[in-house]
Amino acid sequence: MSVRPAGKCPAYPGGHQPDTAAGGVMEYLLAPGDRRPVKQRHTAPRPARLAAALRSPARSTHIVRAAAVTRALFTVVLIWAATTAVAAGASAQPAADPHQFSDRTAEFIPLGAPNALAARDSGKQLVLSPHGTRRSIVCRGDGSTVPLYDCSQEDGLGWAPLHRNDTPVGEVWIYFP
Repeated sequence: MSVRPAGKCPAYPGGHQPDTAAGGVMEYLLAPGDRRPVKQRHTAPRPARLAAALRSPARSTHIVRAAAVTRALFTVVLIWAATTAVAAGASAQPAADPHQFSDRTAEFIPLGAPNALAARDSGKQLVLSPHGTRRSIVCRGDGSTVPLYDCSQEDGLGWAPLHRNDTPVGEVWIYFP
């Protein structure tokens, strides 16, 4: 056996070439005549691997318990995430300021509609406008704690005021451009 000669054999990966057995990792067996390596062997013995028979029977029990704990922890986290998501969606929105304009078109019925006479009984407001309820109506107030006031209706040029008048039919909001 001899140590790999420098410059006669292909270079090691990474570019380093040990010169002696003490400095190198591997020794080479050289083929007679052409001086090329035939077989390599490690100078240091490899560590022995543990046989499968040496594993303890408690190891499989530990793995089963660890899997059960992992599953339980995952379930707890999943339930917590679902509860948090539902609670965030179900939280009450703060009440809108009744003194700001808000869209109240759904609370109005045109004076010429068939159900106009029953508007007061159903909690609706009457509007006398060439646009009816096809265009947005905004008012201040929320209609329950603060009565509606300062209403306007959208028209082609912007917003036109609606004036509240008492009539025998009930309150009627009249369009004045």
